[in-house]
Parts: sequence; structure tokens; C-alpha cells
Amino acid sequence: MTKQDCEIYASKRLMKNIKEKFPRLKLCVLGDSLYAAETIIEICKGYGWNYILNCKDGRQKTLIQDYIYILGGGEHGEKKKLLGEENGTAKYVNHVEEISGKNFTANIFEYEYSKKIKSRETIVRLQWLTDMELNEKNIEEMVRYGKKRWKIENEGFNNQKNILYKIEHLNSHNPNAMKNHYLLTQIADILM
Repeated sequence: MTKQDCEIYASKRLMKNIKEKFPRLKLCVLGDSLYAAETIIEICKGYGWNYILNCKDGRQKTLIQDYIYILGGGEHGEKKKLLGEENGTAKYVNHVEEISGKNFTANIFEYEYSKKIKSRETIVRLQWLTDMELNEKNIEEMVRYGKKRWKIENEGFNNQKNILYKIEHLNSHNPNAMKNHYLLTQIADILM
């Protein structure tokens, strides 16, 4: 059995290939908290790309602690009643890196709303890290973009991995066979 490649290393290779093949293409990288790593952020910064990365409390701990500290002091932007039926609240702080001493732009925003799950009211809280300046005019759009990753994950890959097709991590030791299997699964999902 061979070891699977790390997602971070694979992402670095993919980002490099995209930049080489499309040098003038301007991108915004949308990723989960795994990608809220300084190496990925530095690549985005070097290529002139933007990023919106999920930022859980366990990733970029210093930034999150400083963000919470700033929120406690009341020096943050806030907008209520966002996103239609959810009526959530977004909070944001620009340039948290100035307190944390990071060498990349760290604007942090969060979105909190109430959702009924199995007849119980539950608070959903999502948090992101971006290099784009946040303000009252664009915060709703930023929340929408941040949530798109969850839509892709939940409606697409999660459905393929765990519900319909039961895709496992390793279906074959042959790389071409694995690629073919995955592509056929994608085609089947599109047709379904």
C-alpha cells in the first residue's frame, strides 16, 4: 500500500500549475480551515490571488484570539438580518494581523444564525479569514461566498463520498484506474 499525498502539497502543485498555465488569471481561493495555513496564504499573496478560508478556532489560534479580543472591545463591524430566511448576524474585523504580528492580510469575519435541527433550535456559527477589505456594503456577499464551500462539500462531495456512491479513499493501487473511477462517478452524478 502506498501513502496518499497530503492535500496541502497537492494544492501547492495545483496552484503552481494554474499560475504557469494561466499567468494573468485572477483567482479567489475558497477553502476549508486546512488551507488557512501560512504556506497557502503566502502562495496566494505571491500570485496576486485573493482568499476566503474557513477559519476554525483550532487553526491560526493567535489570529482568532486577537479577533475575539477586538470583538470584546467593541471595535468591529456588524450587520444583522442577513441572507433571507436565516436572518443571521455577521461580524467582522479588518487587519487583525496588525495585533498578531502576521505578515499577511488577515481580515476575519463570522456569521451566526439559528437553525432548527430535529425540532431543536441550534446556533450555527461560521468563521472565515480573507485578504479582502470588509465593510457593511460587502459583508453579506462575503458571507455568501464563504458559505459556497459548504454547499459544494455537502451537496456534492459528501453526497458522492458517503451517500450515493460510497467512494472510498483508495479504490485501486493503479493511479489511472483511480482517476477513471472518479471521473465515471462524476459523470454518473451529473447524469443523475
